[in-house]
Amino acid sequence: MTNHVCGAGMAFLGFSLSLIIGLLTGNSFVAIVTRAVVVLFLFYILGCLLAGLGRKVIVQNFQAEVGAIAETAKRKVADNTSKKNSTET
Repeated sequence: MTNHVCGAGMAFLGFSLSLIIGLLTGNSFVAIVTRAVVVLFLFYILGCLLAGLGRKVIVQNFQAEVGAIAETAKRKVADNTSKKNSTET
């Protein structure tokens, strides 16, 4: 779902910029709309790919952080257990 939303946002951005630039350069209506529709499709694909890549990076980073936190917690528990055992004997 997020991929499609990002793709649609990028497509809208590309389409609108293409229309504005085409109007400012004085191109014909057919050329402006044709290029804008091509840019719309290309930017939609680009937005979907970038959103998927971003999601993958975030998930991998989150998993690495969770692993690091779990490892730190295990070390603290092991240290506390060893200290407790050494003070009892």
